[in-house]
Amino acid sequence: MSHPKQVTEPHKELRFTRAGQAQGFFIAGAVFLALTAFILITCVMGHPSFHWWMFFPPLILGIFSIRLALHCTRHAYLI
Repeated sequence: MSHPKQVTEPHKELRFTRAGQAQGFFIAGAVFLALTAFILITCVMGHPSFHWWMFFPPLILGIFSIRLALHCTRHAYLI
């Protein structure tokens, strides 16, 4: 199995994060959480087309997207 190579000149290494990917996941997470809030508020106001369980899928997707964005932000690649 492959393992990271030792860097002979650490001051010349180029590090970059997956910030480009993380940005998209942050935006998706914010959209899903906004959708969750919209569904929850509409359900609490008593709209007959919305049920109490409808806010769970976008909530789960929003939490997953935010966690994935944080993971992409924290872990860097070495070139």
